[in-house]
Amino acid sequence: MRTLATLIKEGKFNHIGLSEVSGKTIRRAAKIHPITTVEVEFSLWSTEIKTNGVLDACNELGIKIVAYSPLGRGILSGKWDKPEDVPETLKQAFPRYSDENFEENKKFVELVKEIGKKKNASPAQVAIKWILTQGNGNIIPIPGATTSQRVKENMAAVDVQLTEVELAAINKFVETTEVKGGRYAAAHEASLWG
Repeated sequence: MRTLATLIKEGKFNHIGLSEVSGKTIRRAAKIHPITTVEVEFSLWSTEIKTNGVLDACNELGIKIVAYSPLGRGILSGKWDKPEDVPETLKQAFPRYSDENFEENKKFVELVKEIGKKKNASPAQVAIKWILTQGNGNIIPIPGATTSQRVKENMAAVDVQLTEVELAAINKFVETTEVKGGRYAAAHEASLWG
């Protein structure tokens, strides 16, 4: 059987990355061959990696975390004000965006909007900057963007300065505010953190 480590030795590719795996799986895989990245969903309202061992394992082993959906598939950018604004495809696939959960989860958007106003920054920039302060600089957010303007806005998040007091307030909010609805539908959730 040809393993990924064997394929690297054969020159087929140079690095191994994992996606949506547990801390235990990361440690097991790293014993076989060095792991370069672990891709996981991470944002203000998807912080499981901080408590389920993934962040700890990656920090200890020097593995970069690639954080997809750092803006919660767009909601943390503040582009949707009411449930009707959310695309139906999101509502159907991701319980967090459903009409019954939207208003409760909008608290996260209100937080980044409020801080952004004080900083002359967009909600997206605040949300991305928060990610950049987590994980000892080991987390690389990869926000989606459909325009060059949005790419520039997202990249400018590195210039946003959050004080220790602001970071502490954001962290406390994230730790104490419940997100309504799962990241994915129940059938898909079962396959996460393998």
